[in-house]
Amino acid sequence: MSGGPVNSLILPGTGNVTGNDAGNVDEELKLKIRETIEKTFAKPDEKQFADRAVAAMVALGVGDAAGDLGRDDATRQKYGVLINLPPEGKSTDDTEFTVLSARSILECPGEFNAEFVAETWRKLVLSDGGARDRGGMPLYGALSNLARGINPPLSGIDNVFNVDDGAAMRSVPFGIVGYGDTKKAAALAAVDASVSHDNDGIWAAQAIAASTTIALMGGSVDEVIEAGRACIPDDS
Repeated sequence: MSGGPVNSLILPGTGNVTGNDAGNVDEELKLKIRETIEKTFAKPDEKQFADRAVAAMVALGVGDAAGDLGRDDATRQKYGVLINLPPEGKSTDDTEFTVLSARSILECPGEFNAEFVAETWRKLVLSDGGARDRGGMPLYGALSNLARGINPPLSGIDNVFNVDDGAAMRSVPFGIVGYGDTKKAAALAAVDASVSHDNDGIWAAQAIAASTTIALMGGSVDEVIEAGRACIPDDS
């Protein structure tokens, strides 16, 4: 071996450090790690938050497409472990209804309400032929209710399989709008979810929205999990 002493250590910005100075390096390294962690989890400015919000929406679409392929046995047999998205990859109703939820809250005049969400579904989904083969069971049931003039919350209460994760999948926009306020994010998600879901289906949407808003603000893993758990009743 060539170079410095066996006991030397090279760290960015520290140069060659001998074993005698290792204690000082340890303290420097700890300080740098601490500064990095504090910076990573610091409350973001508006631009940083906007960047994270865009990333969350894009990542949802990518994860949706990859996850949908990954649960298909024929695809797994053909490609094995999915590293890159094969040609068959495409988003599902989870991404499409996430965009629908985002449009609902962006276009709603005044306070966000379930009646406006229902009308948005009628306008953008029912008038375009419905969900076709792109939806889960609660979506078909809710759209059928809306087509018959049944409005939320009954459209979600009197619905098939209304406690699944369908509303949770479309709740990221409410975490974005919440901007660190878990109660606001959860309340918005509940309004949207009531169109198609009830009980656990709504609580799940609230949990994802609350966790998302904390994650976007730079919260730790424990904080993100706790924000979501706080939305779930003990008897859920």
